[in-house]
Amino acid sequence: MPEKENFPNYLPEVFQQSAVELEAGKEPFIARFLHIFEDLFYSLEEKVEQLPRVFDPWATDAKFLDWLAEWFALSLDRDWDERQKRMFISRVAKVYIRRGAIDGLEIFLNTDPDFSVKITEDRTAANPPVPEHKQFTFTVTITSEATTYEKELAQRRKVRTIVSREKPAHTHYTIIVKPSEELRFRVGVSTVGIDTIVG
Repeated sequence: MPEKENFPNYLPEVFQQSAVELEAGKEPFIARFLHIFEDLFYSLEEKVEQLPRVFDPWATDAKFLDWLAEWFALSLDRDWDERQKRMFISRVAKVYIRRGAIDGLEIFLNTDPDFSVKITEDRTAANPPVPEHKQFTFTVTITSEATTYEKELAQRRKVRTIVSREKPAHTHYTIIVKPSEELRFRVGVSTVGIDTIVG
């Protein structure tokens, strides 16, 4: 906290205390008058000194989190709790620098603790060459911890929304979901010889 100033000390000595007040042992009138401005100034100094906390995602009030994200033209997921929002904003500089790139998109998507995302891209310089219809494409693989079909579907929608918004306009993508243990055994998901035995 800033040290409180004594404004009368900055005045010429002749204005600091009158002979009558000095003799009566009273606080000088000018000091009592300036205390009003001291309190106002001190309050402002406190706010200025605390200003860096407003820009610290781990120290600022929760009400400022959406405002901080807007500085980077980003919007926070409404389903995130306060800790997730603070974690994302604390990494936002790294995300913003890499915005539109695969690693930046991965950082963005992996903020959610309920699933993890890995992105692989089809490179045109691959050997053998990538077919023309697969150029500028990438695959988003979601490893889900969802315990219900509804939650998994919500995760898929969330990832699709983020990827569609953040990806370069000329690219295309496919989403693959690796379900949790609870949802793995269903038609079209289980893989014979890998997570399913027939016999």
